[in-house]
Parts: sequence; C-alpha cells; structure tokens
Amino acid sequence: MNRSADHQTLLFHQSQFPDAVRNSLHRSFQSRQMHHKFHYDSYKQTQKWLAVHQAYSPSRTDLDCLRIYEQAFAETSSRSSESPHLISLGCGGGKKDALFLKQLIAQGLTPIYTASDVSPAMVLTAIGEVSQSLQRHDSLGKVCDLAARPHPTFFETGAPFNGPSIYSFLGMIPNFEPQEVLPYLAQLLRPQDLLVFSANLAPGNDYRQGTQKILPLYNNLETKEWLQTILFDFGCDHTTGELTIEVEETPSGLLRINATYRFKEDFIFHLDDQKYPFTRGETFRLFFSYRYTDALIEKELAKYYLNIQSRWITNSKEEAVYLVSKSHQLTK
Repeated sequence: MNRSADHQTLLFHQSQFPDAVRNSLHRSFQSRQMHHKFHYDSYKQTQKWLAVHQAYSPSRTDLDCLRIYEQAFAETSSRSSESPHLISLGCGGGKKDALFLKQLIAQGLTPIYTASDVSPAMVLTAIGEVSQSLQRHDSLGKVCDLAARPHPTFFETGAPFNGPSIYSFLGMIPNFEPQEVLPYLAQLLRPQDLLVFSANLAPGNDYRQGTQKILPLYNNLETKEWLQTILFDFGCDHTTGELTIEVEETPSGLLRINATYRFKEDFIFHLDDQKYPFTRGETFRLFFSYRYTDALIEKELAKYYLNIQSRWITNSKEEAVYLVSKSHQLTK
C-alpha cells in the first residue's frame, strides 16, 4: 500500500465503534444469522474476499462487464455540469471507483472522492488504488455499517460544498434486504444527486433456472474458505461442520443464494462472558446474496421513487448497471 494510504485518516461512524460491533456480533450468534459485515472485518478476510472477487466476479472475468461499467461512468460523468462529490458506498477494492473518477476528470471536473465501507481495510485498499491510479492524495475515508443507516451528513466532506453528489452502490444490493436498504438510498438522494447502482441478474427467461446457472460463482472452495474464516477464528475447524450453498426462495418471491453451516458436532462459541452453544445438526446462516431480473430491479426501485434513467446490461444478462435518480421526496 502506498504512503498516502498508510497515513490516511479514517472517520468512524458509531455503528463501527467497538461496543456496537461487539453487540452486533452477539446478535449474530443469538439469531444464528451472521451479519455480512463480519466477513470483511479483518485484513485476512479482506484479502480472501479480494481473491474470490478476482476469481469469480463478472467485473473481473467478463470483459463485457467492464464495458458496461465504463459506459455507465462515461454517461454519468457527461451529465455532470459541475464537479461532484463521488461517494462510494461499499467501495471494496476501489478499482471501479478509480475508473469512475478518471471519467469525471476527463470531463474537466474536479471531483471529491469518499471511500466508504464497513471494513477499514477495504477503505484503505480503495484509497490506495485511487491514489496509485490517479496520483491524487485527497480522498476521504469513512467507515460505517450501512445497515445502521448513517445520517446523510456523515458522508459530507467537512468543508463547505454545495455541489451535487454521485453515490455509487456497486455490488452491494445482493447482501441487503431490499426493503431495508432501498429506503435508505432514497433518503440519501437529493433532487440534484445521482445514484449509480449495480445488480447481479439471473440470466434467461426462467428466473429460477437463471439463478441456478450462476450458483457455481458462489458454490466453490474459495468462497467457502472465505465465509468460514470467522468460524475458524472462533475455534471451528473443517471437521466441526459443513457449509452448503444453494438457491433459496424468500417469502417475497425473490431468490437468493444462501450459505448455511450445519454442525456435525456440538460446539460452543465464546464471546466476552457469553456462551453460544450449537448442537449437532443445528444450522448457522453465514451469508446470502439476492439475484434479480431487470424487471424485478425496476419494480423494487420504484417502490421508493427511485427511477432508472439509463441501464447497461451485459450480453450474458448476468450483470447490470443503472443510473438512478429520485423523482420526489420520499414521504413516510
């Protein structure tokens, strides 16, 4: 990591203060449903996720996927008449953000950049990527849990800024319940702001068959090793249980990939002074990832007055990027 990232100051939202993180982990063990943020919590997990992303993400393995991102960033940049604040919600490794910033700069704009993620390691990785690619060292780093719905002011620059914001929410929607995260995105957007939003799609005309088709992108050794890292850190090993990754239908009718760990033997997790016993045969949901169709995405966004201005879909129909604005103020 370069020198600028080594000396980067990060602003932490209270949702990522130690007590809040510990309480969230307690709730994960109590509910038998791991909060997805704990798969990105350490540098070790970050590196494992980046390896999975490099090996299986369409943005890395499908050149056509790169095309739609470049087109989305170019059109969004061309619509910007004044320098925006690019706020990356779930910045990951920052490669897409660097491409986006290049397009904005090519339009003669001077964007401000904020990298935001639940993982400090991810934020620093993204800032390092942008610094290396663009030779700029003025990026902002914000660490927060989006599930806690940080107030929009948390993402402000700290200096007077009256320009538009562009929020990027790339590769994030699969890991959130849509009825929880989409109202929050609507809350963030002002009339002058834009949202660049990506979604993993189920290809073909048959929703379930299309979701089954992409299952190998998740049901593989690298992904299983990454998802089990947190269990291994608490003392589990490869004999304690088995991780199954399969397609699940939710009560809403949406399909998602579900990763469930089934214990082969009794096991007790110890956290602070609490014990969380699991008996043989019990399950622990470690992860889920929703899959949509283009029509389902449009329907879900419209519930919260989020309107698609432009869309770009790969030839494989497995990945899409949307340029979104809010039609009017969301009312309660």
